[in-house]
Order: sequence, then C-alpha cells, then structure tokens
Amino acid sequence: MSEGDSLREKLDRLRRERLEVEAKVREAREEERQRLDDKAQCQRQLSLFRRQMLVHTIEGLKKSLEDQSAKLQATYSRQERGPSSDEENLCRTRCASSSNSKKFQQSKQDPAE
Repeated sequence: MSEGDSLREKLDRLRRERLEVEAKVREAREEERQRLDDKAQCQRQLSLFRRQMLVHTIEGLKKSLEDQSAKLQATYSRQERGPSSDEENLCRTRCASSSNSKKFQQSKQDPAE
C-alpha cells in the first residue's frame, strides 16, 4: 500500500464523515423546526381553549344575570300590583299583634283606667 492510497483512503473517509455530519445537522435542524412547529400549534390550541373557556364563562354569567333580572322584575311587578293575599294576611297578623302589644303596654302604664 502506498502513501498515496493511504492518503486517498483518509480523504474518502473524511468526505464520508463530512457527509454524515452534514446529514445529521440537516436532521437536527429539521427536528428543531418540527419542534418549533409543534410548540406553535400547542400555543394556538391553548389560546383557542382559553378563548372557549372565557366565552363559556361569559355565557354563564349572562344567563345568571338574565335570571336575576327576571326575578327582580317579577318582584317589582308584584309590588306595583299590590300585596298578594298571603302578604295581606301576614301584614294583618303583624299589625294586630303590634296593636295588641301596644294596648297591653298602655294598660300596664295606666292601671287606674
């Protein structure tokens, strides 16, 4: 084997190694690009999920507000029509109880009467 052959073999080996390194660098770059694409896709999905959660929360709050508004409106419309028979009975009971209590207190203060 001559020195020229040995040199040629080394040169061929170095070229093959260089091609292998270049292929590995391309592969690493492609993997990095794919990783960045996957990361961007995950971020888009997360943003979409957060948006959906916010919309869902807002819709729930809107429904709750509408329900409260309807209850308030029903309460005020009942008050505008006047007290119901149940409310009138309760008022009469309280008024009578209050009146009897006042009479009892007055009789305690004026025992001569």
